[in-house]
Amino acid sequence: MIMEYQYDGYQRLEDVFYQALKRAAVGKGKERHADGNVFEEQPICVGARNFGVGAPLFQAFKKILECQRLHMPKDAINELLDAMVYLAAAVIVMGENNDDNK
Repeated sequence: MIMEYQYDGYQRLEDVFYQALKRAAVGKGKERHADGNVFEEQPICVGARNFGVGAPLFQAFKKILECQRLHMPKDAINELLDAMVYLAAAVIVMGENNDDNK
């Protein structure tokens, strides 16, 4: 896929966020957790609403720790991309009740 970049000078950052999005939307996240629901209605966000944003923050923390013990760079990168998705879920849920983010 050819990326159409939105922000000049931030192409690499956009690429990384796109990789995280892709893992959630068409990779492991969709296969294991989507169950036909939009992202905000998947367990990653529902859990954050029910148990607080500490739930996805802890999951991100575990992913970050895990990446440090993996020997294959691709596997470590995937753990970090997954951590980004957990952090995004925390941002989404925190923003739902924050008028400044709407």
